[in-house]
Amino acid sequence: MRVLLVEDEPGIAQFISQGLRETGYAVDIAQDGEEGREYISFTEYDVIILDIMLPNIDGLNLLGEFRSQKIQTPVLLLTARDTVEDRVKCKFNGCIASSHGLCPPFQNLQVSQATYYTLR
Repeated sequence: MRVLLVEDEPGIAQFISQGLRETGYAVDIAQDGEEGREYISFTEYDVIILDIMLPNIDGLNLLGEFRSQKIQTPVLLLTARDTVEDRVKCKFNGCIASSHGLCPPFQNLQVSQATYYTLR
């Protein structure tokens, strides 16, 4: 399974990617929204793990962009935000934050399990 991780914090990206690789996933890392956009444009992924608070293009806007291009890849959100507005934006773009999201702090096992359930 191929995963795109869009996360701007190097320590968090390394932690998540290491755990996913240990459980058998191939992981590409984008460090901001613009880089995430490029990866999504050129590569098909089985799942995208997307931080909401990103530089250049935030995660919700990036999610909206690729959904408008009819890219229906499952998305797992990484967020500490959980406002009604955020949940509505997520749901509108095909991602339900409460069941397909992770709020820090989390462990690698949680990321692997959430990725597995997002793929189902």
